Amino acid sequence: LLFFIIVSTILMNIIFGVIIDTFAELRARKDEIERDISGRCFICGIDRFVFDQLGDAGNGFRQHITNDHNMWKYLYFQVYLRLKSYDDYSGGESYVFSKTLELVRDPHTHTPLSDVDKTGRSCELKKPLEQIDLLWFPREAAMRLKNQTANMDQQLHQKIKGLQHSLVESSTRLHSQMEKVRKASEAASHSVIPLPPSAPRNIRAGVHV
Repeated sequence: LLFFIIVSTILMNIIFGVIIDTFAELRARKDEIERDISGRCFICGIDRFVFDQLGDAGNGFRQHITNDHNMWKYLYFQVYLRLKSYDDYSGGESYVFSKTLELVRDPHTHTPLSDVDKTGRSCELKKPLEQIDLLWFPREAAMRLKNQTANMDQQLHQKIKGLQHSLVESSTRLHSQMEKVRKASEAASHSVIPLPPSAPRNIRAGVHV
C-alpha cells in the first residue's frame, strides 16, 4: 500500500509539474505576443520606443500607427483594389495589385470574369495570390523617422560647425599667447643680468641670459 501511495504521489507531482510548466509557457508566449502587438508597428515593425523618443509629448508611436501606418487603412486599400476596375488603376495601385491579387479568368478563354455588385455595376472578380508578396510594405522605414533623422542630422551639422568655429578661435588665441611668450623670451634673452660690484669686470661685461 505504501508503495502505491509513493508512486501515485510522484506521478501526480510529475503531472502537476508538466501542467504548470505548460501553462507558464503559454502565458509567456501570450505576453510576448501582446507586447509585440502593443509595442511594435504592425506595418514597419519598428519599436514604439523609437517613435516615442522622437515624437512630441512622448506619443509619437500613437501618432504613427494612427496617421502614418494605420493597419486598417492598408486593409481598406486592399478592399478598394478589389472594387476598383483594373483598367482604372494607377501605377502604384497596379504594383500593389500585382503583389497581392490576381484577376479571376475563365479557364477556357482566359478572359477576366465579372460580377455585378449591389449597386448594379459590373466589376471584375479578383482573388488573393497563392503566395502574397509583402515587400511593398515599408519594412523598417517610416517617413516620420526620416524627417526626424534629417532634422537631427542638420542639428548635428550645426553643432559640428559651432565646435569647429570654437576650435579655430581657441587655436588663434593659443597662437597669440605663444607668440607673446616667444617675444617675451627673446626680449629676456637679450637683457644683461646685473651682477654685484664684487664680481670680476670681465664676467660682468660678458654674462647675458
